[in-house]
Amino acid sequence: MISTIKRILGPYKEKFYLWQCAIFDLKRFNQFYSSKYDSDLTRENLSAWILQDKHRIEKALTLPKPRLKFGEIAVTRLIQNLNRYLAEFGTSEEFYFGIGALRAYKEFHKQSGVTIPNFFDVGELSEYFSDNMSARVGTIGNSELNKLHTKNYTDVFKEFCLERYSCRNYKPDLVSGEEFKKVMELAIKAPSVCNRQHWKVRVFTGEEKNRILKYQNGNIGFTENIPHVALVVSDLSAFYKANERNQPFVDGGIFAMNFIYALRAYDISSCALNWCNDVFVDKDFYKQGYLRNSETVVLAVAFGYESEDARLAKSPRKNVQEFYHYDA
Repeated sequence: MISTIKRILGPYKEKFYLWQCAIFDLKRFNQFYSSKYDSDLTRENLSAWILQDKHRIEKALTLPKPRLKFGEIAVTRLIQNLNRYLAEFGTSEEFYFGIGALRAYKEFHKQSGVTIPNFFDVGELSEYFSDNMSARVGTIGNSELNKLHTKNYTDVFKEFCLERYSCRNYKPDLVSGEEFKKVMELAIKAPSVCNRQHWKVRVFTGEEKNRILKYQNGNIGFTENIPHVALVVSDLSAFYKANERNQPFVDGGIFAMNFIYALRAYDISSCALNWCNDVFVDKDFYKQGYLRNSETVVLAVAFGYESEDARLAKSPRKNVQEFYHYDA
């Protein structure tokens, strides 16, 4: 009798879980994202607005023929947010990225022999234009990049991609903080929407690592063997429109692959682990304080130095032609 009831109610129970998870995700996104109508912006919200408007200016300067006096809305908003950020939080890296975009905008019009538009009213912000930090924003010529391509990157990258496998057998040795910083210096070159760089990696070891992995369902059989587990997360504070609701996971996925490749570049093996949890697990996880409330988990990554006797699954891929349609 009980089994019959479970069989009948099973599909409805699953649908009920789906709606619970959807409502939970909706509430979290609504709580932390910032629309253009919000006035109570957090530091993270302001940083995101500065980075996206900075990027709008920067990418416009890379167009074949940049339009003169472009971007009134983005430039005006960037100036307002930079003044607000300076008043509330002082200077920071994001602040200087914004300053750099304004400086590049000014230099573009100067080099074009055109008067700066009236809406470009930077006021006291111009005092920061000469700072070296602002010089990190702007454009570089293609000829400068071509100098980097003297090596045969195609063959090297092809070999690099084809020899990467997921590892489930590691040495006990830990990756040092210095080595991990090198990994991250490569990983953060991943693209993100408007270059907002909202992803973060939180690394756990020891008993803390084991507690984290209890929330993940793909590490059975090698939990104790994993030296480190990293949570790749996206900060919902970096988003400002409802149509960006999926972007934390899109950008987070792109970053995760770059992170896995960066690990491999330093001879560190890894295994991507899903984060398929329902609302109850998510709530408990946040209750434990493993993340900031505005952060959402994209996936987990086990990593460490591969054991000499590790066996790797061949994981064959389907025929490549099944993955694309190319209408030449």
